[in-house]
Amino acid sequence: MGASPAARAAPRSGLVVHYGGSDQGLAARDHAACLAYWRRTRAFHTGPARGWADIGYSFMACPHGYVIEGRGLYRVQAAQPGGNSSHYSVTLATGPTDPVTPEQVNAVRELRRWLMEPGTSVAGRVLGHRDFVSTSCPGDRAYALVRSGAFEQPPGPGQNTEVPGMLGLRIGSRGAAVKLLQLRITGRASATPWAGAGSTPGTDRPRPRPCGCAGPTSAAGPCPGTATR
Repeated sequence: MGASPAARAAPRSGLVVHYGGSDQGLAARDHAACLAYWRRTRAFHTGPARGWADIGYSFMACPHGYVIEGRGLYRVQAAQPGGNSSHYSVTLATGPTDPVTPEQVNAVRELRRWLMEPGTSVAGRVLGHRDFVSTSCPGDRAYALVRSGAFEQPPGPGQNTEVPGMLGLRIGSRGAAVKLLQLRITGRASATPWAGAGSTPGTDRPRPRPCGCAGPTSAAGPCPGTATR
């Protein structure tokens, strides 16, 4: 699918972090589950329940470290009232007890750095949905990272992307967070911050390739799936 049918805008004021509202367990599942979630969310947002022009968010940062395009650049969102034309939005697709993975944190950092490049010149400030309206979004875990400035740190494997509290694990914990920790211990969960790079129409600056797009791949390798818009 081509460009988003949403109205045009020129957000410059920063990036707003969101979550999905209910636990999805995507961190412990294959990346295909992230793509399926994104398709379901787009169908819900554009269906009779919402009737929006497109999925509400600009981007998604999945637990495996991929950035998936929603409305993308230069589009009004349906994400944060009072900031839909001034800020870009990124959802983590998490719920109240889902872990926010280091790969996910680094993906948001990569997205922020890219948006700050001269072609878009977006301010580097990162906010949470609850900074605009009274809401639980983006969840206490993600909002703690917003408040601490964790998303505003430079991206890269040398940076600390660990979430305080050992991913929120406690004695007796089970479920997705435990499975994710097991994957890290065995070395099977590695950071893959971008799916690749292409170009932005009308500019010659590099563009991080959204998950599933055609084009050269980065050292992280291609996204193992195909995203639809």
